Amino acid sequence: MKIEIWHLNILFDEILKYAYYSILNSTINSSINGVAMDIITANQLKTKGVTVIESKLADKKEVIITVRGKEKYVIMDMQQYNYLRECELDAALHETRADYRIGRYVTESVEDHIKRITK
Repeated sequence: MKIEIWHLNILFDEILKYAYYSILNSTINSSINGVAMDIITANQLKTKGVTVIESKLADKKEVIITVRGKEKYVIMDMQQYNYLRECELDAALHETRADYRIGRYVTESVEDHIKRITK
């Protein structure tokens, strides 16, 4: 059985997006449901620098940066970032294997694939 790499790459991209948004949604929900993230204002960051980030990340996994009172950025340490990336990749691999098991893929030539996706 021949599986075109092009199709799996597109599928993989979609799975990564789904996993990313699932993890992001989970992070947001955990913040809303009582596991609140610390907040640093842009002004605090400007005046205290990395010190304020390090102190906030000492007991939290993520820190929100606000700009003009609105949540704008999330900061996390590399260990947390790498963990989230691993989760994304594990979810993508799991879903890709499931799709393969149930036959949800396309076998086609490169030319046919290009025609199909550029319609």
